[in-house]
Amino acid sequence: NNFDDLIDDETAKRIISLLNESIENVDLNRSFAELGVNSLMFVDLSVKLEDAFDITFDDEMLDVEYYDHVGELVRYIKDLVDLK
Repeated sequence: NNFDDLIDDETAKRIISLLNESIENVDLNRSFAELGVNSLMFVDLSVKLEDAFDITFDDEMLDVEYYDHVGELVRYIKDLVDLK
């Protein structure tokens, strides 16, 4: 996966900044499991992200297992924000 398109994106930077509050060493190319994020932590994170960006995750997107890489979550949120 290539997440280069997110590096200079302002929305992506805000998402990553928020993730950094809860996760050490956020890396778009790593999985949440590699970063020590379990499903309970992910639900907490998703609530913070929904509040911060005034978005609502689709139900199936609330499953940490859905994302192979952190960058996929960042791209999903960015797309939700861009559609507003």
